[in-house]
Amino acid sequence: FETLVTRVEDVDEFVAGMVAKIQTATSGKIHSYKHVSEAVAELERHLDAELKGRQMSYVDCGLPTLMANKLFPLSSLTILSGLSGSGKTSLSIQVALGVAIKLKENDMLGCVSIHELESTVRAWRLTKRMASMLSGVSWSDIEDGKSNSYDVSRYRTAIEFIKTLPIYINDSDNQTSAHVITTSNALPLQSGPLWLPVSDYLEQFKDQWGNAEGKQPTAEA
Repeated sequence: FETLVTRVEDVDEFVAGMVAKIQTATSGKIHSYKHVSEAVAELERHLDAELKGRQMSYVDCGLPTLMANKLFPLSSLTILSGLSGSGKTSLSIQVALGVAIKLKENDMLGCVSIHELESTVRAWRLTKRMASMLSGVSWSDIEDGKSNSYDVSRYRTAIEFIKTLPIYINDSDNQTSAHVITTSNALPLQSGPLWLPVSDYLEQFKDQWGNAEGKQPTAEA
């Protein structure tokens, strides 16, 4: 500044010009405060989004008890653990169904993914269970001839409804955790935000840290 001053002929004119430039650059603002009305306007936008179901801090799965405890915060990991046959897969399918139905009901962009790692369980078997959950009709009753025409009609209606849900199932063999991460990152490019990825089950990942039985320690997975 001192160097510039010594080079100009009219110091007052130079200083006045510098002040004008500074005022123009700062648009007259002398602080970083914002009026509360600006914050209120932003709050109203968030409120409208919440009421429309388009903004959530946790995943809405439609199950009242789970929702009351907010068990599925966004960007978090939930692990269902328990003995074999205790209903872990059934619960995870119900949650996936619930989230997909909520997305459909609220006309929200996005999807749910299910990575089925059990070699004996295929996508059609998972959808079979979904249809039973929605219709209240057991597949075993259909197989054993115990269902009536009304039961079959309800089951078919459930199947047609499932077709409309944003659920994607990967039942390919030898899935690794890296594979799941890659496909989970790619899916939103074609189907919108991935609200809930489900993996059934963690110990079946075919990663390098498997034990002698080929199962992965849950902590590693």
